[in-house]
Amino acid sequence: MKITNKTEYSTRHLRKIFIACEKNEGTDYTKRQVEVRYKKGSKVAGYAWYNSYSVVIKLPKPKYKTDIHQLAKVYIHEIGHNLNLRHKEMAHWWDISIDFLEPGDVELRTVASPKKSKAEINEEKVRKKLAEWENKFNRAKLLLKSINKK
Repeated sequence: MKITNKTEYSTRHLRKIFIACEKNEGTDYTKRQVEVRYKKGSKVAGYAWYNSYSVVIKLPKPKYKTDIHQLAKVYIHEIGHNLNLRHKEMAHWWDISIDFLEPGDVELRTVASPKKSKAEINEEKVRKKLAEWENKFNRAKLLLKSINKK
């Protein structure tokens, strides 16, 4: 499964949900290409091409909290289109049973700490070296003091 994620939602969590849906439906997810992007509003939407492996899932912005069950229902509906089913030939997305997934919201990506610039990295190295040399200097002063006493 190839996921192109253009949102702030966790790709790992989305993949877990999509694979669970595929396994529940008994379909082959290895060739599936899923694009995840934002949409206006607070509901999940999607579209897919007949007789293909491509699916586009549209999620609301993170301020709306996306429900896992709603996402899974829409995803399964779109898989139906990939299997060459028309709307007349399949259940409405809201009638699809999602008892194999725990309820909850789709997780967001963990925010990585911002990368340091070269100047910041160099400054950090210089501060460490300075502290190291000050330590050596203090030890040398103490040694010299003890030698002078003798």
